[in-house]
Amino acid sequence: MKIIIINKDDSERRPPVISVIFILSNLGYKVTLITCNASLKFSKMMKDKGVEVIVLPFFNSTSYIGKFVDYVRFRKHVFNYINNNYNNKKFLLWLIDAQTIVALGKKILDYKFILQIQELHEDSKLYLSKISNVISSAELVFMPEYTRTFIYNFWFKLKQKPIVLPNKPYFLPSEDYFNKMSKKYLIEYPELINKKIIIYQGGISPVRMLDNLAKAILEMNDYVLLLLGTEQSPGYIDKLKRINPNVIHIKYISAPDYLAITRISHIGYICYSPSSLNNMFCAPNKVNEYSFCSLPMIANDIPGLKTIFDIYSPGVILENVDEYSLKKAIFKIEKSYEIFKKNSSKIFLNIDNETTISNNLKKIKF
Repeated sequence: MKIIIINKDDSERRPPVISVIFILSNLGYKVTLITCNASLKFSKMMKDKGVEVIVLPFFNSTSYIGKFVDYVRFRKHVFNYINNNYNNKKFLLWLIDAQTIVALGKKILDYKFILQIQELHEDSKLYLSKISNVISSAELVFMPEYTRTFIYNFWFKLKQKPIVLPNKPYFLPSEDYFNKMSKKYLIEYPELINKKIIIYQGGISPVRMLDNLAKAILEMNDYVLLLLGTEQSPGYIDKLKRINPNVIHIKYISAPDYLAITRISHIGYICYSPSSLNNMFCAPNKVNEYSFCSLPMIANDIPGLKTIFDIYSPGVILENVDEYSLKKAIFKIEKSYEIFKKNSSKIFLNIDNETTISNNLKKIKF
């Protein structure tokens, strides 16, 4: 069966999208990806998996008119491709998140389709409105976190609760490749050598509550705070470096290469300010990425994280993300490091997204 994955975004920057592509390809499905932007490296990675890639231009306009034109242009290109290449309807559309749903609109109701919704989108009336127009007609709906599936089931009065598909990395190179990449990054960033790296990876903003962590390790000379990702709040990284001059920032590195840095880290940090439902019921890639690298973790007490910690005990949960509590958490992890390390790895090992996707796709009839 043919599956056309459509993502009105840069798929190279969306590890969960790449993971789904690899799973579908490994399951024997013929996959086409329609996306915005694609580097030569990403295109080659897709080609090596037998995946056709259709790259459409991405205009990140800030005006309403510009966004409208962009959506119309994307919609036209997508349906022209489908109409020109498929006379029958024995294929599935797999739509990635709200932007894609908004762009394609109710026209997708003419086809069998799957939704993979990565965020709650609680603050966007437009996104929720467009999702509500189509979600009840989807063959399947995947979401990355358990509680979010109940929230959407309640909001949209669905006949079938969305299916949990955790953000687990699936497209992983060999151990030799990772070792070479780790050595490469240590040469590029010698300040990481012989340090206990506390890593935070992902979007960098005050929502991630990094200020007190920078303070906590200021006088702990063995440790360094490494920020791996894109700054989302201008000036925030500079603020953290003023708190602690030893804070290191490495800008965006494409997947899966950034995991070579995760692998040489010592502790994974993952805290979210409980300022929204999307944060409280978070489903960050980094939980499973830290787990893949067997990193003990420090997290804060919010439902999306505490549930995982209650099951696996991969590290320390904090009620208060203050300087004293963070220091105490680091000491606690060091005291039982190998136990936390072993527990952490179980999260990754116990997730089987391939079986989840395979079993649910078999239920779809044409």
